[in-house]
Amino acid sequence: MKKLFVLVMCVVLVVTFFSCSKEEKNTSTYEIAMITTSQSSSIDDGAYNQSTWEGLREYAEENGLTYKYYEPREDSTDARLEQIDQAIQSGASVIACCGQEFEPVIYTAQEKYGDKTFLLIDGYPTDDKGNQKTGTNAIGVKFAENELGYLAGYAAVEDGYRSLGFIGDGAAASMKNYGYGFIQGCNDAAEDIGVTVDVNYSYKKDGDTAAKIQKKAETWYEEGTEVIFACGNEVFDSVKAEADIAGAKVIGCGYDRNATSKNVLTSTVKECGIAVQAELAAFYNGVFTGGKNLVLGIAEDAVGLALKTSRFEAFEQESYDALYQSLKSGELKIASSEDAQKVSGLIQKRQLNFVYVTMN
Repeated sequence: MKKLFVLVMCVVLVVTFFSCSKEEKNTSTYEIAMITTSQSSSIDDGAYNQSTWEGLREYAEENGLTYKYYEPREDSTDARLEQIDQAIQSGASVIACCGQEFEPVIYTAQEKYGDKTFLLIDGYPTDDKGNQKTGTNAIGVKFAENELGYLAGYAAVEDGYRSLGFIGDGAAASMKNYGYGFIQGCNDAAEDIGVTVDVNYSYKKDGDTAAKIQKKAETWYEEGTEVIFACGNEVFDSVKAEADIAGAKVIGCGYDRNATSKNVLTSTVKECGIAVQAELAAFYNGVFTGGKNLVLGIAEDAVGLALKTSRFEAFEQESYDALYQSLKSGELKIASSEDAQKVSGLIQKRQLNFVYVTMN
């Protein structure tokens, strides 16, 4: 009996040892990694990081894959690269991240880790000098901001607004696309309804402070502008602050900003979670094609309005669905910044006769 007891205890110890080893391996090795923007902008930011993380987590759990997020110690390229190093040491085969802050990060990481796969959502790998290169082990995904702008403009005019404004955070292609789409949406809605609309149009310039942007919004609201499409975090914050004072409306961009103020009319939304899921599926199904820069839009259900939390009074779900389907089918095609260098060129080329734009 004593020998039998000793034998049983040995078996128990061996099983326990291997069980612990397996558990330790499972909890210390993570196949999919996400690098957040920073500790202060992590997976619960209510914005791009959270959308990307939730999409990644859902895909991983549905497919039995291990996953983890990593938070850089500070808001810098070096800190983000350090977390990529950590993720790879922890077993990551595919690494996802979101935002323009990661463009130089992935530009470097794709070269350093040629046997790993990188998914850059809402950006393309680009170095500090503006050189763009997407390696065969990486993919860059951006969104059709011109379609987002179109939806915002059309909805606002159909909802009854006739004096509108647009302020973009600089004159980069993405901001032009928001603005150009907005003008086209305003024009088409005005034509369909049988009215004309006025649009104040401006880009934030280098050196413009938050106070200066807010002052511009104040002037516009005082002169009769009813709603401003404010693109970019700093621009939105400034315009929203003035909208709260004036009791006017503001449209946000990128993600649902409804909770930030009762004066947010609606928000344009980039579905980062959908984008990361699509690329993870391609990777694990063996059809991932790196070296590409993609633009996802309504055709992929990757952009839209935050309609459920919007504060529209006349623009309804039925109208939105019809508009969305027209864009998805290709019946409606929205010009982008590649189609015109300036607002004046866009207006002339598209013959937008129901919207009157004032550059500020």
